[in-house]
Amino acid sequence: MSKALFLSNVGNRDLGKDGVALFDNNSKSKELKDYCRNKYNEITEEDLTTDKLFEFTEELYSSGVYKKLDLEPIIIKDKVKAILELHDSVDIVLFGTHQIKSYNTDAYYSACIIKYLLKKEFGEKINSIKVCPIIDNPTDYALMFEYYKKTLEIIENDNKYNGIYLGITGGTPALAYGLITCGALKWELKVKVLYKSPNKDMPVELEIGNKIFSILKDKEFKILHDKHLYELCAEIGRDYNLIPRWKYHHLLGLNYKKLFDFKRALEEFKKACSCETIKIKDKKEIQKEIELIKSLVDIDVNKIVIKDNIELYAKLIDLLIENAKIKWKNGECVDFVGRIFRLKESMLKMIIEKEFNISTNPKKIKDENGKELKRYLEFEKFLEDNPDILNYLEKETNWNSRKEPNNKVLHWILGYMVSNNKKWKKYGKIYGFSINLEKLSELRNESILAHGFRGISKRDIIEKYNSNGDEEKIIKDLDEIKKHISEL
Repeated sequence: MSKALFLSNVGNRDLGKDGVALFDNNSKSKELKDYCRNKYNEITEEDLTTDKLFEFTEELYSSGVYKKLDLEPIIIKDKVKAILELHDSVDIVLFGTHQIKSYNTDAYYSACIIKYLLKKEFGEKINSIKVCPIIDNPTDYALMFEYYKKTLEIIENDNKYNGIYLGITGGTPALAYGLITCGALKWELKVKVLYKSPNKDMPVELEIGNKIFSILKDKEFKILHDKHLYELCAEIGRDYNLIPRWKYHHLLGLNYKKLFDFKRALEEFKKACSCETIKIKDKKEIQKEIELIKSLVDIDVNKIVIKDNIELYAKLIDLLIENAKIKWKNGECVDFVGRIFRLKESMLKMIIEKEFNISTNPKKIKDENGKELKRYLEFEKFLEDNPDILNYLEKETNWNSRKEPNNKVLHWILGYMVSNNKKWKKYGKIYGFSINLEKLSELRNESILAHGFRGISKRDIIEKYNSNGDEEKIIKDLDEIKKHISEL
């Protein structure tokens, strides 16, 4: 059994007979009102003298005379009829104005009468029907938005409906706005907007609801894209037809690239380029991404010998910097700290390996007992060949005998070289950045990245990194580091 939900505003022209509204500025409307007055007088033996919609319909309803009149919901009934041609039954909610200080054109009692007339005409095909009063100013857009938002929120089990329809012919523009906007937000593309023009026999479905919802989703899409949340962008763009197929694959490629999953990134970029609808300009831009990723796909980036692959390693650092900046922009401060410490390690290794032409990677060897050991043979040989550096490490830095090129050791070596060799002055900015990062060590060590559960905020990072409170200094430094790395 197919079931529908119909929500409709009731206006001052919804109640009438044979297409003539009870309240309108023409002779037929006057004749209809006179007919109602005569019937009212006949039944109650009293006169109905008012000419105001609210008072007129209130008297008809409270006296029960409305049941004796041959009236009809001239606009709404056609919408219900159209809905029942598509569904077996319908639940109906009518909205009528009944302001705290009653206004002449309030339609609450018109809605109450229409409720009776609809039930009488369509019988059991109407599962339920209720009237909701609107007590606030129906011309206030903000108030009407809040009203419909709260009212629609309490409609439960809306997933049981095969179709959801909104009637906006009656009522003020603010009422129509509130119902359409809140309906689109709640039910998305499931909702359909029905409008009946006075000169049309049957209502028509308007695209305005879908357009409003598309605008809202497009805004959400742009916000997510600005935050580089590409996977969510791709899903929203695809589900709500905001983007072409090639863009969907392009966004997925950017997502995998951000995750350093270069194999999947390459696959998605190639899918994007193979789409028939892609324009030449867009294809060229994605092909640039493909060329970058190709060089990173077929290598084990964790085992790469940096000194032999300086250009390639610089690309990885560039991606890491951009990745860190995204985390900063989105306020993901723990992840940001994790990335910049990884950046520090990468930069130091790259510089030391490049300038001294050595590898800081370990090698597995066996001792005299056949036990497998991890040794940094090239680094150990480098220290033997550079006793001045070795002496510095032993005297000034609590150097241990393991001779392991960890972060601190490489930092000390860089500092020594910058201070004692003119050719190394070019690395002064990178060394300064490394010093500043040491100020964040406590934050990192106490966070979930290392040994604790401490949260990290931007304020924490700013206060530790620089004393002058410059919120963007760390990002400015990252951009400078990126430039220096590209020039190596």
